[in-house]
Amino acid sequence: MGSIDGRCYVVAFAALLGLCSTADAFAVTQHRLPVLPAALSRQRSVPLSRNARGIGMLAARAGKQSTLGKVLKKRTGALTVSVEFERDGEGGSSENDLLVLSMRLRQMNVAAVFTPSLLDLKIFCKEQQKAKGDFPGPCPVIYYPPPSAANAAQVEEAAGAGAAAIVLRPATDLEVEEKASEGKMDVIWEVSSQEEMGLVVAAGRTAPIILIGTGAGEAEAADLVAALPADAIGVATVVRGQNEMELGRDKHKAGVKALLVRHACVGNADDDEGYARFAIETLTSKANPKFQITGLGAGGGEVDRRKSVGVAPSASNQQNTHHWRS
Repeated sequence: MGSIDGRCYVVAFAALLGLCSTADAFAVTQHRLPVLPAALSRQRSVPLSRNARGIGMLAARAGKQSTLGKVLKKRTGALTVSVEFERDGEGGSSENDLLVLSMRLRQMNVAAVFTPSLLDLKIFCKEQQKAKGDFPGPCPVIYYPPPSAANAAQVEEAAGAGAAAIVLRPATDLEVEEKASEGKMDVIWEVSSQEEMGLVVAAGRTAPIILIGTGAGEAEAADLVAALPADAIGVATVVRGQNEMELGRDKHKAGVKALLVRHACVGNADDDEGYARFAIETLTSKANPKFQITGLGAGGGEVDRRKSVGVAPSASNQQNTHHWRS
């Protein structure tokens, strides 16, 4: 970086990202400015990384939102709904079942698919990649490892499979985050407390994607959403079978723009597609969910969905929804 020619490339790239003026960049390329512009000279002690992380750091300083961020948070303010696929025990859906489910989820306009299984992630990624150039196009597949389970090898494997992002916790080793950047994956930070939120904010990340984990109670989750940085993309969570429809709609009314339904699909080919469709339609519909208490099962018969919708919620569920109502 010591030569003029080397600086030309750096300054031209910086001008593209808005880190210095176009005039400065032009002056350097014409060899009329033998030193770096002031906006960059303060960074001379920090070498420009040649990998994706270095480029990502420059883009972050320019305040650009990632492609995933734009998928999760629509400009219109409409709620986006993502679903988690996590098998309930061994067995269940076959690879072919997952390929079909992946296609159906894309057709339902699900925002993203989260999964803690690298094996299942590879199947989802394989199917979604086939939709490139089609409408609707591929939906992001996100690796959601259990706490303390992510390591560099797993991150590399997820990136190699085509995962769009990985969920990490603020206390995760920096090496894991670097591996994600090298694999061109976004990082979603899962937080369940103000302290964890503070770690993400203190790191100075621009436009971070922050997932409010289920470890936070509804009262604290509401506080965490209120405390999100202005440029952050916040993703709230609800859990299947825990009054998720009413709670999810209340969170949207409180300002949440992105929602993840945990345990939405559990490896049951006879139920996963039907529930996912019902959840997405109910959460994004303007109709009152209390009047949408039935849906179609896999065989075409009518299925009572009261347990999922949360009709006549218990006292504890009423208390939970209260935290999201003004």
